Amino acid sequence: MSEPLIKVDHLKKYFPVAKTKGKFVKAVDDVTFEVQRGEIIGIVGESGCGKSTMGRCLMKLIDITDGSLYFDGQDITHFTKKEMDAIRSKMQMIFQNPFSSFNPRHTIGKSLMDVARHYGQTKEEAEKKIHELVEEIGLDQVVLRRRPSELSGGQLQRLAIARALVAGPEFILADEAVSALDVSVQAQILNMLIDLRDKYNLTMVFISHELTVVEHISDHVIVMYLGAVVEKGTSEELFYNPMHPYTRALLAAKPKETPDDEVNHELLTGDIPSAMSIPEGCRFCTRCPQCIPGKCDTEVPELRHISGDHYAACHLIKT
Repeated sequence: MSEPLIKVDHLKKYFPVAKTKGKFVKAVDDVTFEVQRGEIIGIVGESGCGKSTMGRCLMKLIDITDGSLYFDGQDITHFTKKEMDAIRSKMQMIFQNPFSSFNPRHTIGKSLMDVARHYGQTKEEAEKKIHELVEEIGLDQVVLRRRPSELSGGQLQRLAIARALVAGPEFILADEAVSALDVSVQAQILNMLIDLRDKYNLTMVFISHELTVVEHISDHVIVMYLGAVVEKGTSEELFYNPMHPYTRALLAAKPKETPDDEVNHELLTGDIPSAMSIPEGCRFCTRCPQCIPGKCDTEVPELRHISGDHYAACHLIKT
């Protein structure tokens, strides 16, 4: 197998708690995974599980507390802002809210042109690239003369994708990129992202709390809970043979796609514990209906190999 484009090795991101010595919010806690070239990895979990912080670490928007981060074989863990600027065109991001993604005073054309010129393209090169991308995302060239307030959320998110592509990236991070859109528009954007991945040989990490979205777009899926990975595998393995109780509970909460679908009643109770005081043992034990007293609440489960690329961190799994 070729070298992965993204490699995350025992990555941690802790935030100190103000006025509390020695207390930290463990937003990302010892996470390891790889993203192969041309692959789409989905990261899923409840709000507060650390997936967006993980994304900000991948993009080097925040400093990492511990562990290592590699991009294209290069250790970028301790890169300075100046060093990151040299490779930033290869790493682009699509944000959640398309309405706040553009300067409201500028036309869309100016916003896209500013990005292209920032990354060293001539005016002629930039104009050609922008017109090609607008056509690629299925919009009329007239949008380039419009301001953000004159466009819909779906149009703006398509343009946000075009803006990410202007720089000619190898890697794109999409953080809740369709959650603010109507369901019908979501499907259009997801299909467009898959087509663009194939055309431009892009590598993506797609962060979302919506399981149906992650299942549709992802080749591999990572499930996070309270800052840690509890299960990971191919989309097919994880959605059709979930092994961790938390993953099964997330799938049980997924809306029925047809009236004939069976209802899974394996629902969670209680709230996620504070990331300042993570439970001993399995961090899911306080909400797990299958918790084994004396084991799950005292021993930290390893991420165990199940089959193929499928792994899960649970004492109930026999290997």
